[in-house]
Amino acid sequence: MILTTLSFVVVFFRKIFVGGLATSTTKEGLHQYFENFGEVTDCVLMTDPTTKRSRGFGFVTFRDPATIESVLAKKPHILDGKTIDPKPARGSANDGKVFIGGLAFGTTEEDLKEYFSTYGMVNIEI
Repeated sequence: MILTTLSFVVVFFRKIFVGGLATSTTKEGLHQYFENFGEVTDCVLMTDPTTKRSRGFGFVTFRDPATIESVLAKKPHILDGKTIDPKPARGSANDGKVFIGGLAFGTTEEDLKEYFSTYGMVNIEI
């Protein structure tokens, strides 16, 4: 499923990047920690495909965008014995890149190119 521009923007401003996570951190632990600040609607822990352990970063999406301010106002954040570094999840304003996830199995590079080419020149990296 490809997100509409509006839903992408709404999710974008409710999401934080969390760096500095311990390799022992779990998705459940990350979710539980940030639930203390507000309702979490999504939590993604980036893991090593072989070991299934944390790669040291993840993303948390809140229902209310104002929750991000509460998270950023509190320092330090300590989870699983490590000081973690939450930041608003924002790509570089100049790079023009958009991450598209949750695509249906079988979605091809050509499918993406066809859909997004209506907005301008497209370079697909899969």
